[in-house]
Amino acid sequence: AQFYMGQALYYSAKYLEAARIFKAVQYSKISVRKAKEALTWRITAFSEVVAKIKLPPDPDPKKHKTVNRQPMPPLLKEYHALLGELIAADPKSKDVPAYRYLIAAHYYRHMQFPEARPMFQAIYDKYCNTKQAFFAGQHLLTMVTIEKGDDYLNRLERVAYMLRTKQC
Repeated sequence: AQFYMGQALYYSAKYLEAARIFKAVQYSKISVRKAKEALTWRITAFSEVVAKIKLPPDPDPKKHKTVNRQPMPPLLKEYHALLGELIAADPKSKDVPAYRYLIAAHYYRHMQFPEARPMFQAIYDKYCNTKQAFFAGQHLLTMVTIEKGDDYLNRLERVAYMLRTKQC
């Protein structure tokens, strides 16, 4: 019954409420089949919620001379946890690089570079032949350019060397 309530909420454009219901169904012990379906519906509903969140633009070294961290909306953090569940459930899925990139990109756009950097580096290292790795490399370079700092030239050289030698 809860599963169908979730669908009704989804079709009524009450996406967050639907996602919460699907989460309850997903973790209930009533039906394994409905639990798997609920996960898919939960992702779909939460994606609708996230699509309505106004994200800051990508950081631009021409416009951003300093790092101005912005708070991450709690719903995005919740969405990241959901994507983490998906990754854990099927780490060999072809969608994993996209999920990992999406999480890192949210931190990047909120200028939370210490959180974004290791995520982008992992994407670049592990999924080299994907478009996500290419963009991760570009973002790594952009972060160094915006951050500057005492060891700016050394860090810039290291990232540029990595991008040049690995060529993702």
